[in-house]
Amino acid sequence: METIWDYNPTENELKSLFGNLAAAKRNREQVQDDDDRNMWLASLFGVRGDMEKRDAYVAQIQDKQVRLDMTLLAYEEGEGLF
Repeated sequence: METIWDYNPTENELKSLFGNLAAAKRNREQVQDDDDRNMWLASLFGVRGDMEKRDAYVAQIQDKQVRLDMTLLAYEEGEGLF
């Protein structure tokens, strides 16, 4: 399964996603389910400004609450989804 690490995130992207590099390292070492991977991938592509890919990963999230949270976050950031 692909993760954000397959897309070679920069230090700045990691800091944007996790707050600091130590938290990013902990994330890399954790076992993640499909929804977690899709959430982080959607977040990475959102940081990169690729809203089409972000939306595609959000759409793959099975947990309705997580998918709703990601959608609401996108609207709070003024970018919306889909």
